[in-house]
Amino acid sequence: MTLLSASNVLRFALLCALAAPSAAATKPRAATEATGDPGATILLVVNDTPITGYNIDQRIKLLSLDGSGGWQQRLQAKLKAPDLQQRFKAFAIAHNPKTKEQVLALQKVFVEGLRQQAVAESRPGLRDKAAGQLISEALQIQEAKRQNVLATDEEVNAAISQIGQRNKKTQKDFEAAIASQGVSVRAFRERLRAQMSWQRVLAAKFRGQIVVAKSEVDQQMALDTGGGPAEAQQSELKLQRIVIPLKATDAAASVAGYAAADDLRQRAKPCGNFSELAKSSPGARFEDLGTVNPVSLGAEVRPMLASATAGSVLPPVLTKTGIEIYGVCERTAGDQSEAAKATARDKVERAKVDARSRGLLSDLCAAASIEPRNGFKLAKTCGSE
Repeated sequence: MTLLSASNVLRFALLCALAAPSAAATKPRAATEATGDPGATILLVVNDTPITGYNIDQRIKLLSLDGSGGWQQRLQAKLKAPDLQQRFKAFAIAHNPKTKEQVLALQKVFVEGLRQQAVAESRPGLRDKAAGQLISEALQIQEAKRQNVLATDEEVNAAISQIGQRNKKTQKDFEAAIASQGVSVRAFRERLRAQMSWQRVLAAKFRGQIVVAKSEVDQQMALDTGGGPAEAQQSELKLQRIVIPLKATDAAASVAGYAAADDLRQRAKPCGNFSELAKSSPGARFEDLGTVNPVSLGAEVRPMLASATAGSVLPPVLTKTGIEIYGVCERTAGDQSEAAKATARDKVERAKVDARSRGLLSDLCAAASIEPRNGFKLAKTCGSE
């Protein structure tokens, strides 16, 4: 489990900034539990850690804010509704705005209302997800305590400060934005503490065990650049091309065009007569592509270029622009970007760490005592979140 990604953090901060707080939303935890609110009822006990209805409600709000549960898709559908303009017009008339600024303010209120509807509609599915996350995090915190690597309050504060800085907010402003959405700052802090502590558990337990081979880096780089042999991804080719546009889409025209292209190919000499051949074919055009990496070209031609040798002319290939003939003038081994290598290595390493993380959490789940209480139905398998 990783910390909030940059995109999620930005989305979270934006949502916090747009929505207006309400008295119900900012009701503090102490007041909720002191009045005997059902939210204070213990619904789960993970070993010796209780999880209350309040805890689950808070996690649902966090999940709603970071886009989990599909509410964003629901919101997009609402924003694309054919009667949206008419509904907003009726909404605006009811509030009788006098200025352009008031109209813009009403637009924000209207969109926020749609967002709240979307979140409410996605809430049932979020309950199970919230419970699963809280169970996993209870086990992670317990393991971090056993290994004496639990993140301190000061370290959590520093992490929140960094998140705030990325969103151009002070720690105080960022926490206020969280609270304005009805999310307890304590709930946010405890989620962050669990994530930070779990990363330390993994580092302590698997230090030195995560080895990334060169072949794994090469394979990841091939995937990142569109597939194909790693050697092909490292090569650069000096290419020329003849493009024969197709004016019709029927099969007969395609067959005739391909036959004409194949005739050109048989007479072609790469970096020799491509330009003259293009002039001899009505509508054809010549392009000197210079030195390029095959991954920058279309998927239709990349497999052929992967094994093409210098001095060869490829068979005509049908693409979106027409029929293309490629001549390979030169082939050179290009240097792989060190940044690309580092990115690929990080991806492979993260995948291995994630696999170890899931395995360790599964072991902790198997050994844990997880007791539903007060009629709570546990739908998610332990460790599934």
